[in-house]
Amino acid sequence: MSCDHVNDLVGPAAHDGQEEIAVAEGGEHDQPTEGPVEEEDNDASEVVHRASALTRIETESPAAKPSERPGPVAGEMVSFSSESFHVGSLPGTAGRNPRAEAAWAEVTLPSFEMDRLPYPNDPDMDIVTANHSRAAQLCAAEGKHLCSELQWERACKGGVDATYSSGETYECERGRCDSFEGVTGLGARPEWTGDAADPRLGEVEGSMVRGSARASVTAHRCARRAFRPDRDRDIAFRCCSGEGEVSYPAAPAPTRFRDQEKSREDLRAILAQVPELARFAEGFMPFGLTQANNAVLRGGKTLEDLNGWHVVEGVLRWNPVRGEDVYVFSGRTGDTTILAALYLLEDGSYRHAASFLFEEATTLAVAWTEPSRNELLWSTNWGRAGEGGAIEYVDGRVRIVQR
Repeated sequence: MSCDHVNDLVGPAAHDGQEEIAVAEGGEHDQPTEGPVEEEDNDASEVVHRASALTRIETESPAAKPSERPGPVAGEMVSFSSESFHVGSLPGTAGRNPRAEAAWAEVTLPSFEMDRLPYPNDPDMDIVTANHSRAAQLCAAEGKHLCSELQWERACKGGVDATYSSGETYECERGRCDSFEGVTGLGARPEWTGDAADPRLGEVEGSMVRGSARASVTAHRCARRAFRPDRDRDIAFRCCSGEGEVSYPAAPAPTRFRDQEKSREDLRAILAQVPELARFAEGFMPFGLTQANNAVLRGGKTLEDLNGWHVVEGVLRWNPVRGEDVYVFSGRTGDTTILAALYLLEDGSYRHAASFLFEEATTLAVAWTEPSRNELLWSTNWGRAGEGGAIEYVDGRVRIVQR
């Protein structure tokens, strides 16, 4: 069996170790990470040919750096017009917490203004830290309010959906960095927002904070969410003005395993928008129950012999962890057989997660079982070693392996 194995290079989705509280599924607090965590190259794909070297293909280019601006002055505010931006992070992003971060949801905020610096918004004065209620009072005394989570994230991403306030790499020495639109120091330290703690992060009462003082690079991402108890007094903050509030996108209902009805034309259109697989869109013929049954029969078995594993009849919507949705399907274009796993983003688009390409016309079966949430099985000849493998969700990424 001749095949190509295509996997997206992604970093860990596990929590990156922070001073703020972010509770994982199961209720246990994160453990601190010792020392800095190196940033990984997450905007690349890796094509692995059997018995050959790796070839890296860049799929995205980083956003341009912001231009130099004059230093901040006392009382300076930055204005933001009403426009849409993408909330959360792309699946596979290093440090992403899929249980808490939206999957690239498109949101439109009303216009607002934000203090360029943390309170008291004066470059000649020390930054003030306070508990949550005191921070809210100090903003109210100026006729403003604590910036909301979404206002903070919108300002950090700078109108270009940047990963960090400084761009696609974190360059914010001692808080001396500007976002693309001029707000200074976003992400360099924890800052209160006006939003109550999201239940997705735990049951402890508190309020949401953005930014971090941790050494971990990914802790400073614009999309990263955490919370702190309201009594904590070591948190900075900044004030915003403007009418209208928009809530953080609600968590999608867990799907776990669900068959999706997608026509041949639907799947061709989906493949066409995924750069890694677009060349297979034209002429793509999806596999269904007949092809899956053929792969099972080839191994001398029937569907009833799979011991609790259920064969995918077309497209599977897979929820390996809460907040992460993946479409899995297979089919053929010409003499190439394709097994694809794609992240489903909240704006309705798709991102390559992993794929396996067979340089021959064959059929295959993909199967799932309830006890195995983080792993699917696939095979072209069910039960025969080397003719199948697994689709795994490990360390925040999807990968397809051959066994």
